[in-house]
Amino acid sequence: MDIKRDTSSKKTVNRRYLLVAVLIFLVIWIVFKFQSSQNHKVDSSSLSIAEVKRGDLPLEVKGFGVLESERKRLITVPFSAVVEEVLLKPGATVKPDSVILRMSNPEIDQAVLQAKQVKNSAKVALKQLQLEHQKENMINLNKLADTQFDTN
Repeated sequence: MDIKRDTSSKKTVNRRYLLVAVLIFLVIWIVFKFQSSQNHKVDSSSLSIAEVKRGDLPLEVKGFGVLESERKRLITVPFSAVVEEVLLKPGATVKPDSVILRMSNPEIDQAVLQAKQVKNSAKVALKQLQLEHQKENMINLNKLADTQFDTN
């Protein structure tokens, strides 16, 4: 024998849950709508007003040794170089003869030292040649004096 079940009660329960969910959603939406449209005000006594200043931030580090950058920054140029010191910060007034960065290149420093050594060795060689010519000149003058003495 078949027992007939009443399915209409399940549908009404589902409809009730749906109606309650829609009502809750509408209430939350209305609360947020009115709450966001209200003007928020702050007491002037709770504010602290200060003047904005522009300038360098002084940094002081106490310790032993030499303070160096953790990493050296390379700038894209046709030759390799390392920024040793930034003399003018961004925003500073510059003139045509202003020095902005102090850079170094170990390869160029080595080439300068080698060029100085070549220059010094050339100076020494020139001095030696001058002394040899003076010596030969003195010898020739001595021979000339001897020959003049012998002929007299």
